[in-house]
Amino acid sequence: MPLWSKRQGLDGPYPLISHLLDTAASATALWDHWLRPGLRELIEDSLGPEAQSWVTAAAGLHDLGKANPVFAGQLFAKTAEPWHEGTRRDLVAAGYSLEVPTERLRHLRRHEKVSALELASTDLDYGAPVSGDWLAASALGHHGRFEIPDSHECKAFARSAGGAWHESRDHLRAAITGACGLGTDPEVPEASPAVAVLIAGLVVLADRTASEWHAVQRARGELASGVLNPEDHLRWIEHRTRFFASRLEETLGVYRDFKDARASIAGDFELRPLQQAALTAGAGLWIAMAPTGNGKTEAALLRHAARNERLIFALPTQATTNAMMKRVQNAYNGTGNVAELAHRLATVEDFYAPPAEHRMAGGDGLIPSEFLRNGTARLLAPVSVSTIDQVLAGSLRTKWAHLRLLTLANAHVVIDEAHLMDQYQSALAGQLMTWWGATGTRVTVLSATLPQWQRDRFAQAYDRTWVPAPICFPSHESVPGTPELLTQESYGITVTTRRSDDPVRDHIDWADRMKKQAPQARLGIVVNTVGRAQQVALGLQRAGMDPIVLHSRMTAGHRRDAADRLLTEIGRGGQGTGTVVVGTQAIEASLDIDLDAISTDLAPAPSLIQRAGRAWRHPDPQRALRLPGVHELPLQVITGEGKRGALPYFSSELARVEKHLTGRTRLIMPDESQGFVEASALRLDEVDWTEHEELTDHARRYARAGGVVINTNDLTDPYADLESLMRLTGHDVEEETATRLIEMPSITALTIDPGGRGGVPGAWTGSIGDLEAITPQDRTALRQAMAATVPLNGKLARRALAIANSWNPQSRVLTAMIPVILGQGGIGYDTLLGLVEDGADA
Repeated sequence: MPLWSKRQGLDGPYPLISHLLDTAASATALWDHWLRPGLRELIEDSLGPEAQSWVTAAAGLHDLGKANPVFAGQLFAKTAEPWHEGTRRDLVAAGYSLEVPTERLRHLRRHEKVSALELASTDLDYGAPVSGDWLAASALGHHGRFEIPDSHECKAFARSAGGAWHESRDHLRAAITGACGLGTDPEVPEASPAVAVLIAGLVVLADRTASEWHAVQRARGELASGVLNPEDHLRWIEHRTRFFASRLEETLGVYRDFKDARASIAGDFELRPLQQAALTAGAGLWIAMAPTGNGKTEAALLRHAARNERLIFALPTQATTNAMMKRVQNAYNGTGNVAELAHRLATVEDFYAPPAEHRMAGGDGLIPSEFLRNGTARLLAPVSVSTIDQVLAGSLRTKWAHLRLLTLANAHVVIDEAHLMDQYQSALAGQLMTWWGATGTRVTVLSATLPQWQRDRFAQAYDRTWVPAPICFPSHESVPGTPELLTQESYGITVTTRRSDDPVRDHIDWADRMKKQAPQARLGIVVNTVGRAQQVALGLQRAGMDPIVLHSRMTAGHRRDAADRLLTEIGRGGQGTGTVVVGTQAIEASLDIDLDAISTDLAPAPSLIQRAGRAWRHPDPQRALRLPGVHELPLQVITGEGKRGALPYFSSELARVEKHLTGRTRLIMPDESQGFVEASALRLDEVDWTEHEELTDHARRYARAGGVVINTNDLTDPYADLESLMRLTGHDVEEETATRLIEMPSITALTIDPGGRGGVPGAWTGSIGDLEAITPQDRTALRQAMAATVPLNGKLARRALAIANSWNPQSRVLTAMIPVILGQGGIGYDTLLGLVEDGADA
């Protein structure tokens, strides 16, 4: 049979039956070694005792549609290849017709649609139930989207893909179902829509692992040597299943549990109450709310260790993600797990440049995998530490949405600093909670300050039977269940609130006063915008100070250097004195640093509590020497005038915060924490209606969430139709843009400092041509390029786009980025302040 499946990168065709059997074998290995037991049980409950066989068969049948004249004969190929004519002659000689009218060629070019039409039990229209056509749907989605064939494609299938083509597809279908133990003409059972999505994701994954170059080359060699017999389908699957099971260690990785979880995670320290509670948290959704110092991270890991399953640990920023990877890596020391760091600039981080001996040892810490290096694949790793954007993208209508949903359901998902998600992101998370509840996925939500509206949204989405109970703090709560109060010693924060028409000046004056009173004190100034951070830093520099600046408008390399310096000076165990740091929201949930005093812009209550949490974090006998005569954290809160002073927050919300703080000189934590959060929380009906722009912006957050988010309730509806699956998938997205409400356009700029003449930290010092010449294989150069990236939006992004430098990079990773030679288009860089408008006095 001259039907083939793969040619690219090979010196001959790989038979279609071989690829189908390979994919079935790969799916078997995934079922046995990668899929968590809870998902296997869910699929078995839906499909019955032959569930594994049906999953294996679905994977094996996904490319059935390659037995069609347009694919097999490459009749719609854009470029003629030398082997095309010979392949066509062989097909005709074997009795296959290649007579397809020109107008029908494009209607048969999508082989996944041909597969779906062949496997469909109905007419495969929009109203067809998913439960009855899940097998066709699993084939339809294996290239990323569920696109139902239109009437032209259905006619082309009926008129030009019949005869010998149809007979071959029948023969292949019988061969696969027979080899999977189902017989040659089995009746397809119904599957729930949620299970249909899981199987569609598994088919994608099985196809990817079966199509790996190493796997195909291995099979071709074994075909040539006689180890594999293409006529012995059952033995083929058995033999290749063993290969794919062993190969999983090199591709997706197989999760390896802690040898001694208690010792690995908590060391010799006595477990705190929250950590003790984590040991018995069980299945479902667990919400832990406690101030800094309660060991929430360790609690999440201890809960995770109760089951042998993959881990996804999601955090709000790249900085927190990088810092958490180091902590998780330490906990997993000795396990040799495959792991990935998942965010846009991950490849810059040291995790992707371990020593050669570490990589070869295979038994130390966490080890990255080439197979999982890019995009969504990073979440497939046994241990993945990611920005929350990578997780929330699972709720969007994107290409490969079903693979994302499978990935997120096949792990214990930990969401840290959950209160930092705004209304839009909370709507995305709410959809995922519904999916996680339907699939029995363990989810752990960590927060120091979760408002009740957010807790209620997550819990009710996860479990519709959940009955709200009054929130308390600090506490932990299983859903379903009620909160259990934690006891903790109280501490005070001395609060000074100032209303100012010049917040920048007031922050600088505060630092000047503090320096005169306590020269060795560690000072932090946290403001709400990059521009203000730059102005404050410049003022401090002019006053003779040497501030460390940290915000988003710096090169990745510059940010990394600043973060490393902070951790060295004032991180856990740091001995630094006199440090002054100026930053934006990147600091409030970012680094494990310990300041002595803070001055901050007015911000939502959860943010103020988090900012205060960057100070007095650890017992430090040296603090009394650095800050003599002060017995609790001094916190200055500066309120700017008017709506502009509130940006980027709502003035209505900040007015509630200011009202709560007015007349108070002290906050008692954690006793007053939840009351402060609830008193300051803003709901839609509480927006200042006189501020029409603000109301519109608040409503826009809801509207956007409704416009791009999948409806996971469709996936739990037993009567869901194929149109529901079509609404599940869409186009590729840039996760960190699509999951945040930011001013558009939004781009990633590649900053270029020719010859390094400007001394810009992190910037690329070569030419644009040098950047274009970087190959995908040159990891060192790619890391250097990624260190030069800066996220830009709004006016600066428009300036960068207007420069329009010629750009044709070899590496796909760099394609979507915009090269900017510093000095072009009014875009400059200050080695202290970061990216600035060139010529402007920051």
